[in-house]
Amino acid sequence: MRRVAVLRTFVPSFCAGVLFAATPYALSAQSSAAPTERYSPLTASTKLTDIYEDGGVLEFSGQFFRKSDGSYARVEESEAYGGERGTYWDILDVPTRTWVWAESFINAAIVMRRSDAQFDNLMRIEGGCRNDLEDADSKRIGESQMLGVHVIEVERKLTDQLTVRRWVAPELQCFALLDLLIEKGEVRTKKEVLSIQFGEPDPAAFRAPAGYRIVDPLQFEDLARQESYGHDGIGEERAQKLQREYEEGRSRLGSPAEN
Repeated sequence: MRRVAVLRTFVPSFCAGVLFAATPYALSAQSSAAPTERYSPLTASTKLTDIYEDGGVLEFSGQFFRKSDGSYARVEESEAYGGERGTYWDILDVPTRTWVWAESFINAAIVMRRSDAQFDNLMRIEGGCRNDLEDADSKRIGESQMLGVHVIEVERKLTDQLTVRRWVAPELQCFALLDLLIEKGEVRTKKEVLSIQFGEPDPAAFRAPAGYRIVDPLQFEDLARQESYGHDGIGEERAQKLQREYEEGRSRLGSPAEN
Protein backbone atom coordinates (compact mmCIF):
# COMPACT_ATOMS: atom_id res chain seq x y z
CA MET A 1 0.00 0.00 0.00
CA ARG A 2 2.50 2.59 -1.20
CA ARG A 3 2.07 5.68 -3.31
CA VAL A 4 4.97 6.29 -5.67
CA ALA A 5 6.19 9.60 -7.07
CA VAL A 6 5.96 9.08 -10.82
CA LEU A 7 4.96 11.04 -13.90
CA ARG A 8 1.40 9.83 -14.08
CA THR A 9 0.19 9.65 -17.67
CA PHE A 10 -2.84 7.42 -17.09
CA VAL A 11 -5.30 10.21 -16.32
CA PRO A 12 -3.97 13.72 -17.03
CA SER A 13 -6.20 15.34 -14.41
CA PHE A 14 -4.78 13.20 -11.61
CA CYS A 15 -1.32 13.67 -10.14
CA ALA A 16 0.72 11.32 -7.99
CA GLY A 17 0.33 12.94 -4.60
CA VAL A 18 -0.96 16.26 -3.40
CA LEU A 19 0.52 19.60 -2.90
CA PHE A 20 3.20 20.56 -0.41
CA ALA A 21 2.00 22.65 2.55
CA ALA A 22 5.20 24.64 3.22
CA THR A 23 4.50 27.74 1.12
CA PRO A 24 4.10 31.42 2.01
CA TYR A 25 0.36 31.32 1.24
CA ALA A 26 -2.25 31.43 3.98
CA LEU A 27 -5.28 30.18 2.10
CA SER A 28 -8.74 31.25 3.03
CA ALA A 29 -11.51 28.73 3.52
CA GLN A 30 -13.66 30.69 1.08
CA SER A 31 -12.99 31.63 -2.52
CA SER A 32 -12.94 35.27 -3.62
CA ALA A 33 -14.52 36.62 -6.79
CA ALA A 34 -12.95 35.07 -9.87
CA PRO A 35 -10.93 37.40 -12.13
CA THR A 36 -11.53 37.81 -15.86
CA GLU A 37 -8.06 37.18 -17.36
CA ARG A 38 -7.61 34.60 -20.10
CA TYR A 39 -6.16 32.34 -17.44
CA SER A 40 -7.51 33.03 -13.99
CA PRO A 41 -4.50 33.31 -11.66
CA LEU A 42 -5.00 31.33 -8.49
CA THR A 43 -3.57 29.31 -5.65
CA ALA A 44 -5.53 26.22 -4.65
CA SER A 45 -5.12 24.14 -1.52
CA THR A 46 -5.89 20.50 -2.23
CA LYS A 47 -6.17 17.07 -0.68
CA LEU A 48 -5.80 13.74 -2.43
CA THR A 49 -7.10 10.51 -0.93
CA ASP A 50 -6.18 7.03 -2.16
CA ILE A 51 -8.66 4.34 -1.12
CA TYR A 52 -7.53 0.71 -1.40
CA GLU A 53 -9.55 -2.47 -1.77
CA ASP A 54 -8.41 -3.67 1.66
CA GLY A 55 -9.87 -0.53 3.24
CA GLY A 56 -6.54 1.26 3.63
CA VAL A 57 -6.48 5.02 3.06
CA LEU A 58 -3.61 7.37 2.30
CA GLU A 59 -4.02 11.16 2.27
CA PHE A 60 -1.74 13.83 0.82
CA SER A 61 -2.12 17.60 0.94
CA GLY A 62 -0.68 20.41 -1.08
CA GLN A 63 -1.09 23.33 -3.49
CA PHE A 64 -1.49 24.28 -7.13
CA PHE A 65 -0.43 27.67 -8.51
CA ARG A 66 -1.39 29.30 -11.82
CA LYS A 67 -0.43 32.65 -13.34
CA SER A 68 -2.56 34.71 -15.70
CA ASP A 69 -0.24 33.77 -18.59
CA GLY A 70 -1.08 30.08 -18.01
CA SER A 71 2.15 29.12 -16.23
CA TYR A 72 1.47 26.58 -13.50
CA ALA A 73 3.25 24.90 -10.62
CA ARG A 74 2.32 21.82 -8.62
CA VAL A 75 4.22 20.98 -5.49
CA GLU A 76 2.87 17.66 -4.34
CA GLU A 77 3.54 15.27 -1.52
CA SER A 78 4.01 11.59 -2.34
CA GLU A 79 5.30 8.36 -0.84
CA ALA A 80 8.21 6.20 -1.99
CA TYR A 81 8.30 2.40 -2.10
CA GLY A 82 10.06 2.29 1.26
CA GLY A 83 7.33 4.34 2.94
CA GLU A 84 9.31 7.60 3.03
CA ARG A 85 7.27 10.71 2.33
CA GLY A 86 8.65 13.34 0.03
CA THR A 87 7.76 16.06 -2.44
CA TYR A 88 7.80 16.52 -6.17
CA TRP A 89 7.48 19.61 -8.35
CA ASP A 90 5.79 19.91 -11.74
CA ILE A 91 6.30 23.40 -13.21
CA LEU A 92 5.62 24.89 -16.64
CA ASP A 93 6.84 28.42 -17.42
CA VAL A 94 4.84 29.68 -20.38
CA PRO A 95 7.03 32.64 -21.52
CA THR A 96 10.12 30.42 -21.88
CA ARG A 97 8.25 27.14 -22.54
CA THR A 98 10.43 25.54 -19.89
CA TRP A 99 9.22 22.50 -17.94
CA VAL A 100 10.64 21.36 -14.60
CA TRP A 101 10.14 18.01 -12.89
CA ALA A 102 11.89 17.54 -9.53
CA GLU A 103 11.73 14.97 -6.71
CA SER A 104 12.98 15.20 -3.15
CA PHE A 105 13.55 11.44 -3.04
CA ILE A 106 16.63 11.86 -5.25
CA ASN A 107 17.27 15.63 -4.87
CA ALA A 108 17.32 16.04 -8.64
CA ALA A 109 15.42 17.97 -11.31
CA ILE A 110 14.84 17.79 -15.05
CA VAL A 111 14.75 21.24 -16.66
CA MET A 112 13.91 21.22 -20.36
CA ARG A 113 12.41 23.20 -23.20
CA ARG A 114 9.19 21.96 -24.78
CA SER A 115 8.50 21.97 -28.52
CA ASP A 116 5.48 23.78 -29.90
CA ALA A 117 3.48 20.54 -30.08
CA GLN A 118 4.48 19.42 -26.57
CA PHE A 119 3.74 22.84 -25.16
CA ASP A 120 0.33 23.06 -26.84
CA ASN A 121 -0.60 19.63 -25.49
CA LEU A 122 0.35 20.63 -21.94
CA MET A 123 -1.70 23.81 -22.21
CA ARG A 124 -4.66 21.88 -23.60
CA ILE A 125 -4.58 19.55 -20.59
CA GLU A 126 -3.94 22.20 -17.96
CA GLY A 127 -5.84 25.23 -19.18
CA GLY A 128 -8.87 24.50 -21.29
CA CYS A 129 -12.30 22.92 -21.54
CA ARG A 130 -11.80 20.80 -24.66
CA ASN A 131 -11.27 17.54 -22.76
CA ASP A 132 -14.14 18.08 -20.34
CA LEU A 133 -16.89 20.05 -22.08
CA GLU A 134 -16.20 19.75 -25.80
CA ASP A 135 -15.08 16.14 -26.17
CA ALA A 136 -17.67 13.65 -27.41
CA ASP A 137 -16.45 11.08 -24.85
CA SER A 138 -17.36 13.35 -21.92
CA LYS A 139 -20.90 13.23 -20.57
CA ARG A 140 -22.43 16.12 -18.63
CA ILE A 141 -24.10 14.96 -15.43
CA GLY A 142 -25.22 18.19 -13.72
CA GLU A 143 -24.30 21.64 -12.40
CA SER A 144 -23.71 23.01 -8.90
CA GLN A 145 -21.62 25.41 -6.81
CA MET A 146 -18.34 24.63 -5.04
CA LEU A 147 -16.42 27.21 -3.00
CA GLY A 148 -18.67 29.84 -4.51
CA VAL A 149 -17.74 28.84 -8.07
CA HIS A 150 -20.10 27.43 -10.69
CA VAL A 151 -19.07 23.88 -11.67
CA ILE A 152 -20.25 21.34 -14.22
CA GLU A 153 -20.08 17.64 -13.36
CA VAL A 154 -18.73 15.54 -16.24
CA GLU A 155 -17.99 11.86 -16.61
CA ARG A 156 -15.68 9.99 -18.94
CA LYS A 157 -15.32 6.21 -19.21
CA LEU A 158 -11.71 5.12 -19.59
CA THR A 159 -12.37 1.36 -19.72
CA ASP A 160 -15.21 -0.99 -18.85
CA GLN A 161 -14.10 -0.82 -15.22
CA LEU A 162 -12.59 2.68 -14.88
CA THR A 163 -14.44 6.00 -14.93
CA VAL A 164 -13.33 9.57 -14.24
CA ARG A 165 -15.84 12.01 -12.79
CA ARG A 166 -14.89 15.70 -12.53
CA TRP A 167 -16.50 18.90 -11.28
CA VAL A 168 -14.95 21.60 -13.49
CA ALA A 169 -15.30 25.39 -13.39
CA PRO A 170 -15.75 26.93 -16.87
CA GLU A 171 -14.92 30.41 -15.56
CA LEU A 172 -11.54 29.00 -14.41
CA GLN A 173 -10.70 27.33 -17.74
CA CYS A 174 -12.28 24.07 -16.47
CA PHE A 175 -10.01 23.82 -13.45
CA ALA A 176 -11.35 20.81 -11.51
CA LEU A 177 -12.54 21.41 -7.96
CA LEU A 178 -13.25 17.72 -7.44
CA ASP A 179 -11.80 14.72 -9.29
CA LEU A 180 -12.78 11.09 -8.77
CA LEU A 181 -11.25 7.95 -10.24
CA ILE A 182 -13.83 5.17 -9.96
CA GLU A 183 -13.07 1.48 -10.40
CA LYS A 184 -15.93 -1.01 -10.62
CA GLY A 185 -18.25 1.52 -9.03
CA GLU A 186 -15.92 2.27 -6.09
CA VAL A 187 -14.00 5.53 -5.64
CA ARG A 188 -10.27 4.71 -5.59
CA THR A 189 -8.76 8.20 -5.88
CA LYS A 190 -10.31 11.47 -4.77
CA LYS A 191 -8.65 14.82 -5.38
CA GLU A 192 -10.47 17.84 -4.01
CA VAL A 193 -9.81 21.56 -3.78
CA LEU A 194 -10.22 22.74 -0.20
CA SER A 195 -9.84 26.48 -0.83
CA ILE A 196 -8.95 28.94 -3.57
CA GLN A 197 -7.25 32.32 -3.44
CA PHE A 198 -7.45 34.38 -6.62
CA GLY A 199 -4.64 36.66 -7.77
CA GLU A 200 -1.12 36.22 -9.06
CA PRO A 201 0.76 33.63 -6.94
CA ASP A 202 4.18 34.05 -5.38
CA PRO A 203 6.84 33.82 -8.13
CA ALA A 204 8.93 31.63 -5.81
CA ALA A 205 6.47 28.80 -6.39
CA PHE A 206 7.68 28.55 -10.00
CA ARG A 207 11.36 27.96 -9.26
CA ALA A 208 13.10 24.61 -9.16
CA PRO A 209 14.17 23.62 -5.63
CA ALA A 210 17.47 25.22 -4.61
CA GLY A 211 20.46 22.92 -4.49
CA TYR A 212 18.96 20.11 -6.58
CA ARG A 213 21.07 18.39 -9.24
CA ILE A 214 19.96 19.38 -12.74
CA VAL A 215 20.04 16.23 -14.87
CA ASP A 216 18.64 14.93 -18.14
CA PRO A 217 15.74 12.43 -18.13
CA LEU A 218 17.92 9.32 -18.46
CA GLN A 219 20.19 10.48 -15.63
CA PHE A 220 17.08 11.15 -13.56
CA GLU A 221 15.85 7.62 -14.15
CA ASP A 222 19.26 6.15 -13.23
CA LEU A 223 19.31 8.12 -9.97
CA ALA A 224 15.82 6.92 -9.12
CA ARG A 225 16.82 3.30 -9.66
CA GLN A 226 19.94 3.71 -7.53
CA GLU A 227 18.28 5.54 -4.66
CA SER A 228 14.71 4.22 -4.72
CA TYR A 229 15.11 0.49 -4.11
CA GLY A 230 15.77 -0.24 -7.76
CA HIS A 231 12.32 0.90 -8.91
CA ASP A 232 11.61 3.23 -11.81
CA GLY A 233 11.53 6.98 -11.26
CA ILE A 234 9.62 8.19 -14.29
CA GLY A 235 9.71 4.83 -16.06
CA GLU A 236 12.21 3.64 -18.68
CA GLU A 237 9.89 4.16 -21.65
CA ARG A 238 8.85 7.62 -20.47
CA ALA A 239 12.48 8.54 -19.75
CA GLN A 240 13.54 7.53 -23.28
CA LYS A 241 10.75 9.63 -24.81
CA LEU A 242 11.60 12.63 -22.64
CA GLN A 243 15.28 12.24 -23.47
CA ARG A 244 14.53 12.58 -27.19
CA GLU A 245 12.44 15.67 -26.49
CA TYR A 246 15.14 17.03 -24.17
CA GLU A 247 17.85 16.70 -26.83
CA GLU A 248 15.59 18.16 -29.50
CA GLY A 249 14.89 21.17 -27.28
CA ARG A 250 18.59 21.73 -26.61
CA SER A 251 19.47 21.52 -30.31
CA ARG A 252 16.72 23.95 -31.34
CA LEU A 253 16.49 26.35 -28.41
CA GLY A 254 19.51 25.72 -26.20
CA SER A 255 19.50 24.81 -22.53
CA PRO A 256 17.24 26.93 -20.30
CA ALA A 257 20.33 27.74 -18.22
CA GLU A 258 22.05 29.15 -21.30
CA ASN A 259 19.33 31.75 -21.93
